[in-house]
Amino acid sequence: MADESEIERILAANRYLVLATTGGAGDPWATPVFFAPLRSEGGSVDRLCWVSSPESDGEVLAALDARLPAAKRLDADDLHPGVLAAYAARIRRRYVLVRGGDPEYGNEIDTTMEVR
Repeated sequence: MADESEIERILAANRYLVLATTGGAGDPWATPVFFAPLRSEGGSVDRLCWVSSPESDGEVLAALDARLPAAKRLDADDLHPGVLAAYAARIRRRYVLVRGGDPEYGNEIDTTMEVR
């Protein structure tokens, strides 16, 4: 089974994730977003943050900027209501994709596995 260190490695190796949500009427929406992990006081990743629209958060902006070159970093002037804003989502469960035929798990088809 995958563990927390594998999740940390995956998050560090990637700059984009696909965020999937639903609107108030239940309509699905999925989009790739530039993201950064946020750590709890204990040091483990407990939230993911991204830039979208329209509300901002100072801790989120600092985490995103840490992944950008100095010349590309965002500041408060870049975040305007209705244009760009910083968001964060708390991680409740973590899953990894296990490809079908994985010799370690013996699964025949692609499946997801919760990381504990």
